[in-house]
Amino acid sequence: MEKYRHVMNSTIALLSPYFGSFPFWMPAFLLSCRDNPGIDWHIFSDNRQPAEKPDNVYFHQMTLEQFKGLVSVRLKVIPPISSSNLIKICDFRPAFGIIFAEYLGQYRFWGHCDIDVVWGNIFSFVTPAILDSFDIITSRYKLLSGSFTLYRNTPQINSLYSSIFGFNRLVTHAHHYNVDEKHMSRLLKALNSSNRIKQSLYFLGRAKCSGNPRVYWERILTTSGGYQRNSSAADWQMKWEDGRVYGYYGEEFMYLHFHKLKKIMKSIDFSYADNPGRFLLAADGLKQGKWQ
Repeated sequence: MEKYRHVMNSTIALLSPYFGSFPFWMPAFLLSCRDNPGIDWHIFSDNRQPAEKPDNVYFHQMTLEQFKGLVSVRLKVIPPISSSNLIKICDFRPAFGIIFAEYLGQYRFWGHCDIDVVWGNIFSFVTPAILDSFDIITSRYKLLSGSFTLYRNTPQINSLYSSIFGFNRLVTHAHHYNVDEKHMSRLLKALNSSNRIKQSLYFLGRAKCSGNPRVYWERILTTSGGYQRNSSAADWQMKWEDGRVYGYYGEEFMYLHFHKLKKIMKSIDFSYADNPGRFLLAADGLKQGKWQ
């Protein structure tokens, strides 16, 4: 049971299948996970587990073919995923509660996340009151985020994905349809709409799933693509310090998502074992250095 000792102690499980070589910024990702007790990360990958990692990050050896086989068994569909279209995995994220059910144990919430992020203090933003009051929690305003969305770990919430209009068609076509963000958001807006005509148009005679999930999408909790694009390559730097993260204006975020900037970032100058108390995310990479 040592492998799962955090399952009984943690509130949230964040799930991320990742196939192919880990990115160079992995030490920064792992350091930022470490400082979030009460949250476990489960990474399913064909990579070897890093030599140094925090106790709340679990690496599960899994090939892409094994992942596809698991999806086929759990969802009864054939996933059209290959090494050339790994982004297609994202379309299956709303069903992770079913796909990875055996790993979720007694977690109150499970979620999906990206790894091109540095985490801040998650529970400063996702408070106990929010966890008690909502079934789905995300980091974007009125739109689910692929980089961080939580689902209450109950049969009703875990099966919501099956009410997405045309779900099986969307996930069995090789094209990436952004199911986790766009289509799941459309479903939730239809379920929570007071307009019966809008609901009828969405469900088109299909049985409406029971209950209206309570969704927390009231705040932007991370750096958007626009935020990153508006930064100057000359002076852009975001910061991680003592388990918290800050944007280039000094504002605190729940996490820094650098999906637009990773194309120009080239290196990291520290390892997990170095255990820095702070580091910068700068235009040329992640580094320990002087604060501006």
